[in-house]
Amino acid sequence: MIYIVLLLCIFMVFISIITEKKKLNPLTLLFMLWTIIIGLSYLRLFRLREASEHTYLIIMIGLTAFTIGYYFVRTFIRDRSFVLSRSRITHKKNIYEPRYKLLYIIGGICILFYLYDLSIVLSYILRGSSLAHIRELAQDPNSVIYAGRSAIENSIRVLVITPFVMALQPIVAADFWLGRRDKKLIVMDILIILLRVITDGSRVVILYLLLHLLVAAQFTGEKSGRQKIKLTKKNLKKAGVIGVIIAIGGYALYKTTLSRSGDSFVRYMYYYFSMQPYMFEIWSNIVDNAGITGYGLASTNGFMFAFLYIIKNFLGLQNYPEYWYSIYSLIGATDSHWQVIAGDATIANAYVSIFWFFYLDGRIFGIIIGMAIYGMICARTFMKANKQRTARSICIYSIILQGICFSFVRLQFADIYYAIAVIFILIFAYKKTRSTNCQ
Repeated sequence: MIYIVLLLCIFMVFISIITEKKKLNPLTLLFMLWTIIIGLSYLRLFRLREASEHTYLIIMIGLTAFTIGYYFVRTFIRDRSFVLSRSRITHKKNIYEPRYKLLYIIGGICILFYLYDLSIVLSYILRGSSLAHIRELAQDPNSVIYAGRSAIENSIRVLVITPFVMALQPIVAADFWLGRRDKKLIVMDILIILLRVITDGSRVVILYLLLHLLVAAQFTGEKSGRQKIKLTKKNLKKAGVIGVIIAIGGYALYKTTLSRSGDSFVRYMYYYFSMQPYMFEIWSNIVDNAGITGYGLASTNGFMFAFLYIIKNFLGLQNYPEYWYSIYSLIGATDSHWQVIAGDATIANAYVSIFWFFYLDGRIFGIIIGMAIYGMICARTFMKANKQRTARSICIYSIILQGICFSFVRLQFADIYYAIAVIFILIFAYKKTRSTNCQ
């Protein structure tokens, strides 16, 4: 079965490259990612444990369902944003720009919070502690970083600070390539990233910005359809900027990863992109034994948690709804309960992949329905970004594509920070400045 899944992934990579004009599209990235995962999983290096044939069959069904949903929207759904005039049919195009003042205010609040965190971990840094140790402190709820935090502070961090930092990366990227390249916004984001890396050892925010800059870049410099790339001064400058971004971002990511992983860098990187089938199998068995079915609560956990968190604290309720909390607890267990993935002692958490959340919601039918709907969402946002070419539409597409890129870890909609970031981008981050009609 693993050979069939691998051949399917390779085949779909070629098909998606042929059918999609943009290289950074959901279908190509999804199948490239899972080609790597399935291929590395097959090698079973560093004594990685083997997943069953049934697990690979489930993965193949999920990927197939995503493809069907994706091409259904791309084939049958058309853009209805047009108006009728006496002489012609014109398309209505809304022009958006970021709410810069709002971004400055929230960004300033984020900087203050991270400066406070820096004051706590600064003594460890001055003593020569590595990012690995800082990360351990950040992941330990009983560490000095969390001592003395009030309920209000925790709420602000959960509902505002962390989601905003995640949302800021595609906003800055879209503004850089399609907006006014606001210097205050760029400097503020760089400062936030530096503080975030120093205070909790996180590397992913660097990867987020790099990803979104590359995604937004592909929508610049063309009107529609395929165009030949000419060696103009503008295109060379654009290529140079992209090259510098890749070099700086890649180097920063490498150094922070090396600081945390040390001599085990290669082995850890292999596990990151190979253990998903076995981790899915472990946790799907746990789901079966627990007899819990989410019925959509697992895949929408991020949105549900944000809503219930506000309601519970606003009304002063003692407990969350029991059934939802059982789903939430099981999802949390994938991060807190470590499982043996290789040999007899190598353990890992998370990395259950996107398929596990849909499996929790409805087993194999949950995967089929969930992945098909997810494929439709990805296709629709991709189409809008291609059609509208506004900073807002590209920012929305970019944050959705981020979910595809990290599908090897989890379904991003189940994460509260990602869910709130999506809501922030959709509702608060942009304002409509004008509408134009074009043929």
